[in-house]
Amino acid sequence: MTTPLVSVGIPTYNRPDGLLRTIKQIASQTYANLEILVSNNASPNPMVAALLARCAELDPRIRVVNQDENLGILKNFQYVLNHSAGEYFMWAADDDEWDPGFIATCVSQHLQHEVGLVMPGFLRHNRALGLKGSATLPKMTGQNRFAEAMAFYDATPHSIMYGLHRRSAIAWFGAAEVEGADDEYMVVRQILEHGVLTLPEQVLYVAGIEDATYQIKFAKEADDRYFFQGRRLLYFARLILECKTLTDLQKIALMKRVLLCKMSFVMSFEAELRHPDQLALTRLLYVFLSNLDVSQLGLYAHLMAQTNASLAAQAAVREEAVAA
Repeated sequence: MTTPLVSVGIPTYNRPDGLLRTIKQIASQTYANLEILVSNNASPNPMVAALLARCAELDPRIRVVNQDENLGILKNFQYVLNHSAGEYFMWAADDDEWDPGFIATCVSQHLQHEVGLVMPGFLRHNRALGLKGSATLPKMTGQNRFAEAMAFYDATPHSIMYGLHRRSAIAWFGAAEVEGADDEYMVVRQILEHGVLTLPEQVLYVAGIEDATYQIKFAKEADDRYFFQGRRLLYFARLILECKTLTDLQKIALMKRVLLCKMSFVMSFEAELRHPDQLALTRLLYVFLSNLDVSQLGLYAHLMAQTNASLAAQAAVREEAVAA
């Protein structure tokens, strides 16, 4: 069997216990041809650097970089991608867990299918509350890009990002100008441009949550963050409009789904950040879009043209009456 080099990037910050668990589980994978790059994002806890130094001594596949200053989450994720060399690449968070066969299973599927990303089934584990449960992962084969993008938004399993990527499919992520891109954008772009293969029946991964209540990680672009979702929409709009695997009608339908997702996010997680008038407008637009039948756009356009013609005719009659 072919055994291409797999790079595992571990961006970490100030969580030595979780980091040790992650390194042990990645180093214990049955797939041995690994390059493991850990980027310590200037953790103030000295145990992190000491732990990493010891791990690198014990396993020559482990390479450690202790950043002089905190790069931020996005740039640390970019760093481990840009400074690794494997044909396949995956990120490994310091609060997650993996079955020993995770990487071997993903590589095997990559060698059989031309897709950008492979992701097995997974669980979610809130360690603070002691709760573990299954996560919804839609079945994807990489064949029907539109249907699979829509299926992603039915459940929005962002953890798909932590599957095994074909490096060439995510080279764009290493560029500095991708600020604003996140796990959702990453997964949707993989689905549309290269295809994603999922294995929901093979549960080989655990997405961990260390805190009792999960906190949304807002981008620190502004103190109020009011327009954060708007800026993100620009990335999605460009991605969808330039996509070569969708018809025009499918592009409109998918953009509608993205808009609904963003407005739902605003209403659920940003309500306290928004002016009441903004929130009210968001709710009105959400109801409008929810009831908009994209398949009937042709009929809408026809009726609009008829209505405009009728209004113009009535205006002309009134003008004639005034002139007389």
